Amino acid sequence: MMKRIFLITAICILQSAFCITFAQSGLGEMQRGVGQTSGDKITEKNVAIGKEGTYKLAAMLTADDLKPYVGCEIVGIRFALGMDMQRSSIFLNTISNNEINDPVISQTTRYPSAGWNNIFFNSGKKYTITGEEDLLFGYEYTETAAMVANDEGAICINGDNTSGNGFYLYGNFGQGDGWYSSETGNLCVQLIVDISNMPAHDIQYTTFTAGHKYKTADEGVDFLCGFSNAGRDNIETVDFSFLIDNEQIGDYHCVNTKSENAITIDYRVDFPEPLSVGEHNFTIVLEKINGKDVDIVRTVGEDFVVYDGTLGRQKHYVEQYMSQKSTYSQYTDKIMSEVADNSKVCLVNMYNADGTLAVPEAAKYISRYAYDFPCFTVDRSYFPGEQYVAYDVNYYAQVVPDIMIGVIGEIVAEQDLYPAFATVEIAPEYDATSRALNIEVSGDLIEGAKALMGNNAVLTVMLTENKVAASQIVTDKTGRNKTNTSYVHNHVLRKFVSDADGDAIDLSGNSYKKNYSITLPKNIKAENVEIVAIVSRGVDEDAFSINNYDVTNCNSVKLESYITGIKNVNSDFDLETSKSQDIIYNLNGQRILAPRHGASEGFKGIVIRGGKKFVTK
Repeated sequence: MMKRIFLITAICILQSAFCITFAQSGLGEMQRGVGQTSGDKITEKNVAIGKEGTYKLAAMLTADDLKPYVGCEIVGIRFALGMDMQRSSIFLNTISNNEINDPVISQTTRYPSAGWNNIFFNSGKKYTITGEEDLLFGYEYTETAAMVANDEGAICINGDNTSGNGFYLYGNFGQGDGWYSSETGNLCVQLIVDISNMPAHDIQYTTFTAGHKYKTADEGVDFLCGFSNAGRDNIETVDFSFLIDNEQIGDYHCVNTKSENAITIDYRVDFPEPLSVGEHNFTIVLEKINGKDVDIVRTVGEDFVVYDGTLGRQKHYVEQYMSQKSTYSQYTDKIMSEVADNSKVCLVNMYNADGTLAVPEAAKYISRYAYDFPCFTVDRSYFPGEQYVAYDVNYYAQVVPDIMIGVIGEIVAEQDLYPAFATVEIAPEYDATSRALNIEVSGDLIEGAKALMGNNAVLTVMLTENKVAASQIVTDKTGRNKTNTSYVHNHVLRKFVSDADGDAIDLSGNSYKKNYSITLPKNIKAENVEIVAIVSRGVDEDAFSINNYDVTNCNSVKLESYITGIKNVNSDFDLETSKSQDIIYNLNGQRILAPRHGASEGFKGIVIRGGKKFVTK
């Protein structure tokens, strides 16, 4: 059955796990195909776009992917087809600052055939890999009217899902002309690289995780490490040593029985003795390849934290990165509203600069975590093995929204398994007349908090607002995009009360307290405001690791329950005879009703009506 392209979004620069391969037909001994696919393998060879036209198809390799090949020359491009074609062309573009530059090499080729086509650059053309830029490379593909009529294509892919930067195509697929990514699989296209000046033996780490960062003293490390051959010769054996805090605790002998060029190790290392509470580091060190000491020692590692107690999670912080120009929002908003109804969830929506709802100080978080709009983090916590800290449900929000509510709920619930080293309590006071807002945030600190949080904990306090009417691009019933100028946005970040980076917490004691005083801006409706406070690790820009700045605890309160603005007390108010349309509050700011509504029978004391205090009879 013919497989069609599934497009997800315009091009963005992603992390990737690329493949290097040796069993490639038509290449010389010192030539290698380098790309997102492996060897000559093809899993689908008749993939179609389903629309007549000529398109550019491409894959991408990042500067990090290409580091083992610095100094090597790209001498051609190879691609696979499912059927013969009349003509095509190949191209190689550099990418800098997320912008695709003009082709450094482009070349026409006639009569490419079914299977793999090795197209070498014309005499004198070559490109030397510098390791300083990303590369986009591919070929031109034409889908004829006959192919569309016969429901068949000629695109070849490898795998069921695209990994990283494995498949892009240029055209207009709903959001104007541009590069779009596909989740259909990895496009069968590779660079042809001259490897004659590479070392005989070397590796490149492609993936690594030491599991979740929080561990008990005798838990050990369950790690996953992937690496690929970055040398000329085949790998037969590899030897590694394991270090904790720069002290060797073990070793591992890897035998490449299947002569693979990409290898993954899934292994557990036990601690030789219980570790102290606080931060530690686990490192893998390359020692030997094929029994010989390596010329270049390659290391990879991660920090982790050993703990022996927790204060328990109060709420979980869901931070969502939004765009008023994303048509996904109309679908994901319904899902996230259901998620936010969970009493253990605090949702904050940070909008990017393409609309009117952006808070400039939030740009750093959007830049740090967002890879698409919308996407979200849960406690800014990294789940081992994922490509990003953030998640998105953009496509599935339209197809199976109820399932996505459950999926996000499971992600949130899983955070209960991890420790909390501080609590968060919020006590606001608000005067409706002056709009003066005072907020006291306090909490307990676990014993040893300084060691557990690297002596770098911060408190961040934010105001969000519900029922904000602002523009949003949506898709109507006819499938056309339009701007809804009165779209209702909820959980909108309106202001950082604390510093946007958070205010430092003194971890030397067993508690903390911070006080803030602001005047609530007039464009914010107090009755729709929620105060959100989080405690997290502070960001060290000089030694930044995005996996280390998770939120240890969170809490929120709705300001509506604290609206007062009351000065005088009147003693002649009868709750029994009050008008039904009067809105009445107790001193805690909680709305109450007259006895005929069955909510305040037997209530006596001071109540609030019409901005004045009264003593009930």
